[in-house]
Amino acid sequence: MRDAAPTTTVDPLSEPAIDGCGHDLSALRSTVWAVDARTGAVRWTASIPVDASYVVDDPSGWVRVPLLARSVDAFIDPADGTLAGYLPAGAHEVLVDVNGVATGVPGMVVVDGVQRPTVVRIGDLDVAVRGASGALAADEPVAGSRRLVGTDPATGAERWSVAVAGEVGGVGRPLAYGDLVVVVAQDQDVPVCP
Repeated sequence: MRDAAPTTTVDPLSEPAIDGCGHDLSALRSTVWAVDARTGAVRWTASIPVDASYVVDDPSGWVRVPLLARSVDAFIDPADGTLAGYLPAGAHEVLVDVNGVATGVPGMVVVDGVQRPTVVRIGDLDVAVRGASGALAADEPVAGSRRLVGTDPATGAERWSVAVAGEVGGVGRPLAYGDLVVVVAQDQDVPVCP
């Protein structure tokens, strides 16, 4: 059971979203995808302001997505994709263990103390975001389309595939919500600092 939907009396998106290099990100968007892990059917999608490339494993039961250059996180109902509201983000601790010194796994991402592997096991299925070449998206450049793919862990055979991003934008790592797998993809390229 989820906690009550978050509410706020102030529009958290009224101020522009300016990154550390002065880029205005206010007009950029992301799409949150929720896919049935058993069948690969898209249950819902939700459009939100541009995200910070990860979904938080939140104990409240809501799908929680931190927004880029904003002081709030988006909260989405996992049942139907309804945007429930925004809550102050606080500080999320994100570690990318490039060489594996901290976690023992090169490339491991840790969000708020929870490891976020590139491949998640959901029931009898491995689910990952894969790039155009078929490699894990974390292992190839951002350019090229990305797919959320469910494979048999014993044989590696693909059971289903869903396109989650085109040629632009970043894609976060998948996160399980019961029988759903949720992933967030930026709809446009996000400017980078020189």
